[in-house]
Amino acid sequence: MSYRLQPKARADIRAIVSYIGQHNPHAALTWQAGMTELFELLATHPHSGAPYATDKYSIRFVPRGNYVVVYRVRDSDVVILRVIHAARDWPKQMR
Repeated sequence: MSYRLQPKARADIRAIVSYIGQHNPHAALTWQAGMTELFELLATHPHSGAPYATDKYSIRFVPRGNYVVVYRVRDSDVVILRVIHAARDWPKQMR
């Protein structure tokens, strides 16, 4: 399997890297590299995240530090839907 990022996930990652980078550019790059590693791991083990059902479809999520990666398994891809701070009400954003 492979992974792909939805536009909202790309925007989430850009915003997070930008925010972290304002305070610590090295930490921003480290965070981004860690996310890429996680996405690659999910592509290898797509059902490792916890399941969660929405009104639209079944999704999975996995926490990573202060963030939650929300994704779904579709055909031969892991589709990364969002990367959201864990303090936010991420299930509400997935409706």
